[in-house]
Amino acid sequence: MRGTIVGLEGSTLTVKTREGPNAMLMLKPGWKMAGVAKASVEDIKQGDFVGIASLPTASGGDGAIEVLVFPPALKAPAKATTPGT
Repeated sequence: MRGTIVGLEGSTLTVKTREGPNAMLMLKPGWKMAGVAKASVEDIKQGDFVGIASLPTASGGDGAIEVLVFPPALKAPAKATTPGT
């Protein structure tokens, strides 16, 4: 969910969504939150963990509509591989 935080009472977080209405979220113990900030392509460094949302273009390829640069703590550890698997 994306939006603007309106309030926090106890374990209930109220968010004004990008679509307009408020949403009330019941938070579990130990919850975590991440924010979104504007960045440029120059902010992306080698080794950064990124996610890309794209849509097909009229020319047949894909065009990125959003690129997210995740903090290192959200990067999953590399999976060990075994030859033959």
